[in-house]
Amino acid sequence: MFLYVTKSRKVPIKNVDDVLKLMKNDDALRQMLPELNKILCIMLFIPVSSCTSERSFSALRRLKTYIRSTMSQTRLNGISILHVHRDEEINVETVANQFINISKMRKNTFSL
Repeated sequence: MFLYVTKSRKVPIKNVDDVLKLMKNDDALRQMLPELNKILCIMLFIPVSSCTSERSFSALRRLKTYIRSTMSQTRLNGISILHVHRDEEINVETVANQFINISKMRKNTFSL
C-alpha cells in the first residue's frame, strides 16, 4: 500500500530518509499505515553496528587475565566500565565533593 501511495503521488523513495520525511509530513499516511510508523520508530532506535558491544568484549578480554580471573563480578563490571570510558576527562575535585556531600558524617570528617 505504501508503494501504491508513493507511485500515485510520484514521490521518489530512494532511502529510509525519504520514507521518514514522507511519513513525518503526512498525518493521514501515518494514520493509514500505523504498522509502518511503528517499524520506522523501531528502526531508528536499533544501533547501526555492533561496535559498542565488540569494544566491550575486547576490553573485557584484555581485563580478564589469569591473575584477575578470581575477582568478583561487581568489581569486574566496575573496572570494565572504567576501562571502556578511560578517554573521558574526570574532575577529581568534583567527584570528591559529591562523595563528601552524600552524608553529614562525611561532611564533618572530610570538609575543611
